[in-house]
Amino acid sequence: MQPVIVADGQRVIVVWRLKATGPRGARLDVPVVNLIELRDGKVARLQMFHGATATVRQFLHDAATAGG
Repeated sequence: MQPVIVADGQRVIVVWRLKATGPRGARLDVPVVNLIELRDGKVARLQMFHGATATVRQFLHDAATAGG
């Protein structure tokens, strides 16, 4: 999936997929929406929303406790 970007000059919405591989080979592939507010051409605020928050939390927990 190619990122989808919608912008109006002060706000940008980006829809994309977060893909990662953990230390034990676990794979993560979840949709993400970023809401970005711009001021004077710079990022003033960025919010990230994962489409599967519980899946991301579990992936990060498993990666942090993988040891090795």
